[in-house]
Amino acid sequence: MFQPRSSQGKRSLLAISVFLFFCLFCLPCYASQSRFNITISGKVTDQNTSAPIPNAVITLSNLYSQNYITSTVTDSAGYYRLRLNLSRGSYGIACSAANYIKTSTSKYVTSGTYAVNFTLKPVSNRTPQITSFLPANKSTFFLGNTVSLKVTATDADNDPLLYRFFLDSTVLSDWSNNTAYNFNSNTTSSGRHRLKVEVKDNRQGTATKTSDIFIFMACPGGM
Repeated sequence: MFQPRSSQGKRSLLAISVFLFFCLFCLPCYASQSRFNITISGKVTDQNTSAPIPNAVITLSNLYSQNYITSTVTDSAGYYRLRLNLSRGSYGIACSAANYIKTSTSKYVTSGTYAVNFTLKPVSNRTPQITSFLPANKSTFFLGNTVSLKVTATDADNDPLLYRFFLDSTVLSDWSNNTAYNFNSNTTSSGRHRLKVEVKDNRQGTATKTSDIFIFMACPGGM
């Protein structure tokens, strides 16, 4: 007559066990999968000058799986904002910009607003290198000839380059992206003259090269 009560007690104990298991393991998992409205915002500045850095790329990813989630760029004042619907957890936030060293951080989020600012260190600038400059040193011309200047330069950082040409101390062509310039030797006197080219990148790196030319009034021997 006591067997039914024993079976009922076992069933009750089993139900309690299942309930406790659900509370201990299932509820936390369910809670971790819940999604919340989250805002992550901040400012990106230069480490040396504190100036804002526009167009810096902010990338959000899962901290553990490294899976990409989203990205945005800073505005002209260096500010960014991400509005997301995320599960509670840890996320990686990376910041990169041209000519700066990439940096990253992590943030555990639940809900609400989080401020994440970045200070980027500039990459050391490598100056432009002039690989050739024409006409070659000690080239000769006659009055009335066209003298063609041409420069080839490289930049290890792939910075944009500008060029400026000189005849002696006179600027022939001010800063531009033109790598060549022509002038007629009638615009100057006969004798020895120095041609010069200056090259600069957008981070104040410069390079200079000169070439001496000789301009004659007439062909030797009366030709």
